[in-house]
Amino acid sequence: MDELDEKIRMIELYDIYGGLIKSKQKEILDDYFDYNMTLSEIAEEKNISKQAVYDLIKKKCDVLENYEKVLKLLEIKNNINVCIKNVKDNNFKKVEEILNNILEEI
Repeated sequence: MDELDEKIRMIELYDIYGGLIKSKQKEILDDYFDYNMTLSEIAEEKNISKQAVYDLIKKKCDVLENYEKVLKLLEIKNNINVCIKNVKDNNFKKVEEILNNILEEI
């Protein structure tokens, strides 16, 4: 997975699980993910070191990945999107297969 794909995945995970993160930490993640601020810009605005910003973002990205490992909400969302596409294409056999896989994992 390249750097852009990784950032997109983190943004998707943050959109799903961001509400579970404490407000002060969430402000930094909002700046990084939603406002596309650099580590230096965030550090300057929050009056903390660039390394502290990096460490917080890295730690919280690991937390988001752990939430996904347990809850699998992004995976389910992606599977639902595939189902919608297959319904539009009248490929109901594939829809049934995907929905059965989702039910097995729940």
